Amino acid sequence: LRRLGRVKEAEEKYAGAEELYKKEKADLGLANTLQSQGDLLSRLGRVKEAEEKYTGAEELYKKEKDDLGLANTLQSQGDLLRRLGRVKEAEEKYAGAEELYKKEKDDLGLANTLQSQGDLLSRLGRVKEAEEKYTGAEELYKKEKDDLGLANTLQSQGDLLRRLGRVKEAEEKYAGAEEL
Repeated sequence: LRRLGRVKEAEEKYAGAEELYKKEKADLGLANTLQSQGDLLSRLGRVKEAEEKYTGAEELYKKEKDDLGLANTLQSQGDLLRRLGRVKEAEEKYAGAEELYKKEKDDLGLANTLQSQGDLLSRLGRVKEAEEKYTGAEELYKKEKDDLGLANTLQSQGDLLRRLGRVKEAEEKYAGAEEL
């Protein structure tokens, strides 16, 4: 429903699921619901509510020792914090997600986190670090055969290179993204 733009209906369903999971003491189901609610609220710009949902999910995933769920939540929190300009906090969340994705051997999750870290570092002017993160993401997206993730990473790399005046290299990245 969320993806179809039926926001109010999605919010109602999530609220019902949250209530049921609390009643049944099903913490993993509750954590998943809180994470999804956080994602929806984040997209709607309801930051405080999103942060509360993410914090709840983070606590439950830790309690249940669900490292993959925790990594996904940390990634989402990092994305929200990055958009809000809360750089230090975003870096911490991304570092936690990166560590957990490596531990869980989740290359796609890791690639997404590296891409996000690259975007953050690029905006901060930390070029070498950004390039390293983008290169890691690019390799993993190729390995996973994720053309959309790869295209987005190549686009971001091109943007960084263009800002640095490395036009020829930027054009190569843009051409690679366009081919996908």
